[in-house]
Amino acid sequence: MKKIFALLIVAVCGMQLYAQPASTGMRKRVIRAENDSLREARNERMQARKVGYITMQLNLTLQEAQAFWPLYNELWGRRDKLFAERRALIRRAGNSSLDGKTSAQVSQLLLDNMQEDVKLSEEYHQKFSTVLSAQKLLQYYVAEETFKLELLNGLRKPDKP
Repeated sequence: MKKIFALLIVAVCGMQLYAQPASTGMRKRVIRAENDSLREARNERMQARKVGYITMQLNLTLQEAQAFWPLYNELWGRRDKLFAERRALIRRAGNSSLDGKTSAQVSQLLLDNMQEDVKLSEEYHQKFSTVLSAQKLLQYYVAEETFKLELLNGLRKPDKP
């Protein structure tokens, strides 16, 4: 009887160990994937709000809109890549203690990245000026900045019940 009882305990304990959830690494990957998909959905909603805001502020004609939005999407596709590179450099600098030489290299790479962003702004200023009047181009820059400020102000305000 004692042998059967001991075997039963071993079998139950063995089943419990087998029924444990996946490894911590697997759980982290699943959580990270869920967070990435939530982040993407949030970014898409924010981008749609931004497009609507800019559209309303600029009051584009059909011809202007057909020429402006492909350029705008092209600019932000390139700019997003620069921002991703910049975030990776900042993460690299913040996650480890770098020696002086490596710190100088990472600093230079960050500076190069920011200069590339300025070059993009200059390039697309020229492209936008062939599509938009000077007044609408200025309205575009103002709309971009006011949208950012409204987003930041929305984040700073506490949620109202």
